[in-house]
Amino acid sequence: SKEMAKEVFGQQENLQVIHNALSCAKAGLNDPLKPLSNFLFIGGTSVGKTFTAKKIAKYFYGNEASFIQLNMSEYQDKTGISKLIGANAGYVGYEEGGLLTEFVRNNPNCVVLFDEVEKCDPKILDLLLHILDEGYATDNLNRRIDFTKTIIVMTTNIGHAEKSKRSMGFLPDRAEDRDIYKKSLKKYLRPELIARIDEILFFNDLNEKDLLKIIDAELQKIQERLRSKNINLTLSLPLKKYVFNEIKQKNQNARNIKNVIKTLVQVPLSEFIIKNRNIEKISTKIIDKQLVLS
Repeated sequence: SKEMAKEVFGQQENLQVIHNALSCAKAGLNDPLKPLSNFLFIGGTSVGKTFTAKKIAKYFYGNEASFIQLNMSEYQDKTGISKLIGANAGYVGYEEGGLLTEFVRNNPNCVVLFDEVEKCDPKILDLLLHILDEGYATDNLNRRIDFTKTIIVMTTNIGHAEKSKRSMGFLPDRAEDRDIYKKSLKKYLRPELIARIDEILFFNDLNEKDLLKIIDAELQKIQERLRSKNINLTLSLPLKKYVFNEIKQKNQNARNIKNVIKTLVQVPLSEFIIKNRNIEKISTKIIDKQLVLS
């Protein structure tokens, strides 16, 4: 969890719960006939729910590619279930198998993410309940696909709109926020799904400090890349604030940090390096709200 905390910001308590649950899975203390562990991540957009799921794949299975993301809003029509487990015999593409079942068949050690789980089509929800209960799914070719080495993560932002309405003009109280989320869960999710969830985690909205940490981590990646090319880049606090202010002004969030840094920092840097071929040191200053490289 220490390693994950270097990449996931603002969610300390949640990382501890995830760490504890995965330790039990690793030690073989969980039910061997069910997935290793399952989680429901609740919170607004861009607070790190999907990002955290990817990091579980990286730190638990040692590979961020051991991860499949299924956005339930994309599987709401009649073909949704057949996209996941494969089409019935006689239909076009039936011999190809389903997106979910083929991925897990070929990568049994993986994280399966059901995004926006509240939008689950009833047939897909039955499939999810079966996986959580029995630890396997049957694909269109009647093969039994083993899910007992997988970790299932579900995400939702139900309750977030209600929470935002309530906190307008008030200092948000986390205990009250949790109550609002819990009420919304009962309203929108089937009780049999709630009953099968191992850990329900409430993701905090990110504050200024968290965003600055994410900006810092992204800028350090650029610094490391340049270091490998023997260029020493100095990062200044005004530079971090410069990126932060841009995000704040445009009312953007953590998800946009990479793009903002690309536009504000990476592109000017690359142009500067191309013009100054043999440069070994680059310093960053902010003058009149503009990045100046020297």
